[in-house]
Amino acid sequence: MSNGGVIYEFESAGSAAWVKRDGILEDFQRGLGVGAQVKPRYYRVVAEYVPVAFDPGNPYDVTMVESDNSITRGNMVAARWIKSPEKRAPGQRVAFLLISFLTAQDANRAIANGLYIASKHVSVHRDQDEPQRCAKCHKYDPPHLARNCKVIHETCGTCASIHHKTAECSITSRDDFCCVNCDHALGHAAWEKTCPAYQRAMQKLHARKPEAGFRFFPLADDPYSWEPVEDALDSVDGEPISSSQN
Repeated sequence: MSNGGVIYEFESAGSAAWVKRDGILEDFQRGLGVGAQVKPRYYRVVAEYVPVAFDPGNPYDVTMVESDNSITRGNMVAARWIKSPEKRAPGQRVAFLLISFLTAQDANRAIANGLYIASKHVSVHRDQDEPQRCAKCHKYDPPHLARNCKVIHETCGTCASIHHKTAECSITSRDDFCCVNCDHALGHAAWEKTCPAYQRAMQKLHARKPEAGFRFFPLADDPYSWEPVEDALDSVDGEPISSSQN
């Protein structure tokens, strides 16, 4: 790779999953030599409207999800709430959960069939890659983070003002939203997925990473996994704009 890393490809999905397991991964890493670091690829999905009674940090709760959905023990390698629990609305009972699976097969089955979590059947979609938008200037090109942004003033992503931050904006009417990426066009904010600038950036992303345009994780031996994404979720930070009302 351009950064000096090396991609290892295995002859079967089973072998790739085996080497990523605890203990095996550490041995594999030591075998590569001093200083080598292995970053296994996991398959991330988003479970929608999961009861907040579920505790992703509790091994028992995670094991119950594996058991209830016939997932091999240990194949659900990580789970966390997309939005911090501290930011939930008072009385909120459900939220979106980010889950990492060891294999693409487990992730694809979850996407196709949903999951039973905390005694509730929930829908699941793939955690889609999105264009990188600077949180300071809200530009997509060239991709950069706010800490590396060269713009002097921070711009509001909702009304395009340079006099306050996005979190401090008092405008709530969509008609008054103003997009800094569309020559200050009214009617949508810079953070909305309906923004033409976002759509263009997404097209460029799919051109660089064709896999990002599929509903499932594509598998060579599964033609059904090559289904394209039809509709993107209208969300902010991975959750629907209305999720605070749930």
